[in-house]
Amino acid sequence: MKFYQCSSFERDFKIIKKKCPNNYKEAFKKELESYLKARALFGLKNFRAVLCSAGELYLLKVRMPDCHHKGKSGGYRVICAFNPKKLVVLLVKIYRKSDCENIPTKELCEVFIDCIKSKQFKEF
Repeated sequence: MKFYQCSSFERDFKIIKKKCPNNYKEAFKKELESYLKARALFGLKNFRAVLCSAGELYLLKVRMPDCHHKGKSGGYRVICAFNPKKLVVLLVKIYRKSDCENIPTKELCEVFIDCIKSKQFKEF
């Protein structure tokens, strides 16, 4: 499985990583990858929130527990595009639930479309 990131995700990830405890910063990236891999291996049915789709890419909202172990409700929201046929994940946005209650689906889809149009992805 391959992971790519948009510039919006890269910016958000740096901000969130700064807020993590020092002993957790390096493990956070690996935990994020393993969390998404575990869900992706079971296919789309394992993702509850499909926000929109474009061709073979599905924009998903994934709830992830945070480094303070407060559970999923107080954790992170990872917005990613998933291609189930090629097993590719494009990381679009990440935010802490405590920092931002909800981002409208329309806004997330716009960020996703801008990311796709720019075609500037980096490996995660």
